[in-house]
Amino acid sequence: MLTRLLFLFILLLFFSHLGYSQRDTTIYYKANNKPALCKKDAIRCIKVRKKKKGLYSIKTLNKKDNNWKQSKLTQDIYIQNNFLIKIKVKDGNLITGILRHYTKEGQYFRIRDFDTDQNLLSEGMSRSILIPDWEGQVITYFKSGEVKSIAHYENNQLVSSEW
Repeated sequence: MLTRLLFLFILLLFFSHLGYSQRDTTIYYKANNKPALCKKDAIRCIKVRKKKKGLYSIKTLNKKDNNWKQSKLTQDIYIQNNFLIKIKVKDGNLITGILRHYTKEGQYFRIRDFDTDQNLLSEGMSRSILIPDWEGQVITYFKSGEVKSIAHYENNQLVSSEW
C-alpha cells in the first residue's frame, strides 16, 4: 500500500511539473538579438506564458548591473484562427492593438502587422508567429503607407537597414 501511494505521489509530482514546463517558455538574448545559451550571458529575456488555448502573455526583462528588471512593454496575444493573431501591446499606460496576418511559406511565416485602422505597419518573413524571428527583408511603414525602413536580417540579427 505504501509503495502504491509513493508511486502515485511521484506520478502526480511528475505531471504537475510537466504541465508547468509546457505553459512557460523563456528566451535569452545577447546583443543584436543573438541567442544566449544561458541566463548569465544574456542582456534581455522574453517570457512567454500560455494562459489558455490560443492565449499567451509576453513579458520582456532587461539586465542592468546583473539585475533583471521587467520593462513596461507587455503583450497579450490571442490566436484567432489559422491566419490571424490579435495582439494587445501595453507600454506603461499606453495600450495599442495589432492585427497580425500570417501565412506559412516553406519553413517560414510571412507576417504582415496592421494597426486597428488597417494601416500596414510592417511585413517580413519569420520562423515564429508569436515573437518574430526575422529572416530576410523586413519593411516598416508610416501610417500614410510610405516605406519607413527596409531592414535585412540573418537568423534574427540585423545585417543592414535603409531609412
